[in-house]
Order: sequence, then C-alpha cells, then structure tokens
Amino acid sequence: MTSAGADPFRLQDTRRIHGALDGVLAGLDPGRTLIVVHGDNPRGADAAARRWVQVKLGATAAPVREERHPARWGAPCLETCRPGHRRQHDPAGDYCPAAGAYRNAEMVDAGADLCFAYIRNASRGATHCAGLADTAGIQVRRFVP
Repeated sequence: MTSAGADPFRLQDTRRIHGALDGVLAGLDPGRTLIVVHGDNPRGADAAARRWVQVKLGATAAPVREERHPARWGAPCLETCRPGHRRQHDPAGDYCPAAGAYRNAEMVDAGADLCFAYIRNASRGATHCAGLADTAGIQVRRFVP
C-alpha cells in the first residue's frame, strides 16, 4: 500500500536494492564486514543503500560499514578536464560536469568484490560506473527496472 503521491516504482526499487544487499549480507563469510560503497546521492539507489545501512546498524549488530563518495561538483576542475567545460547552475554557481565520472572512477579504483548498478531511466552515471567496474574485473550485477 502506498500513500497518495508516492511513487510505487521507487518503493519497489528500494525493496529490490534492500533485498539484494540482504542477500549479500546473508552470504557473507564469518568475520568479514560488508562495506557498502555508494555515490552519496540524496535520492535513488545511493539513498536506498544508505537507508539499508542505517537500518542494519540501528537494529542489529550486523557486520556492515558504509563508505560514501559524493561527487565534488563545485570543486575546481582536474587537469584532465578540457578547458571551458564548466557549466552554470544558478543560484549555486558553476560546476564541473565530469565530477560524477571522477567519483565513479574513485569508487572503482578503491576496489570491490561486487558492484550493484541500478540503472534506472538509462542513468548515464550508473551505466558509466558499471562499465568501469567491468573493465576493472569487478563482478557487476545490473538492475534495470
């Protein structure tokens, strides 16, 4: 049952993400900690992963830890950025449109056993991150609603 105005697909998406994380936790070898790495977006799959971690840490003594990797949109561009590519976003000022890609590379470079890529509405960011993980030899499970 959903309340008026609720997006039933979002609720379903969240349940799928939580279910996938529950499955990984259930199969975790004794003595290991599940580190949930995400891009720290306040919406979507990152928010669902963050909520799952909070529930597990608040309700149980689950061996779970969270690692957030927010994109640094307002930070200065890197040397690899092409000149003049910054964009305006009023009223916040300008931003580096490559910040999400840099964040994805940072997460993949940190290493992982498994990557869940929740590719909703053909998300360029999730698709990019999954591709980087594939190239790095990380097992990728793609979820497409």
